[in-house]
Amino acid sequence: MDIINGIFANIQLRQINLRLIDIGNKLNTVLGLTQFNIRGVAAVGYALGAADAQKPNLPWP
Repeated sequence: MDIINGIFANIQLRQINLRLIDIGNKLNTVLGLTQFNIRGVAAVGYALGAADAQKPNLPWP
């Protein structure tokens, strides 16, 4: 009976491990997308700043 319980426990641990791997992969995807978005926002901000620096200095806003 102990052998059967051990096999069952190993199956459950394997299922938990697979779920953790899946969660880790999803988390990496979300973090990757977040970093991509932050870089995109920074690039847009830089482009807007560069465009603002190129406009002529006029006496009116």
